[in-house]
Amino acid sequence: SLGRLTFAMIRPGDKVCAITKITQHIHKLSCDPTQLNEDGSVVLPSLVPKSLRGEVEEDPSEIRSYRTDVHFTLEENSVKGVLQMDGFTIPNPSEPNRYSIWFTGGRCYALER
Repeated sequence: SLGRLTFAMIRPGDKVCAITKITQHIHKLSCDPTQLNEDGSVVLPSLVPKSLRGEVEEDPSEIRSYRTDVHFTLEENSVKGVLQMDGFTIPNPSEPNRYSIWFTGGRCYALER
């Protein structure tokens, strides 16, 4: 349902929807000139969980922007929309081959009416 998909932030939440596509956009901040300070160091995100702050400050070159787009269609009227979730990711400090992700925002919007 739309409510479950949006963590109960969109109402009415009982609308049945079908997920049609999920995309993830991940970009290393150190490769984006708009994310660098004058000295070439990475601009740290303003929102970082306390549990990850040490790792982020130790090696900010590993920070990546992380966006997930969930495309969906409401079954009732075929309206198409996207749930966009924005955040950041770094290599997990305790689990090799895993990443820690934290979300900082997002939005839900219609593609067409």
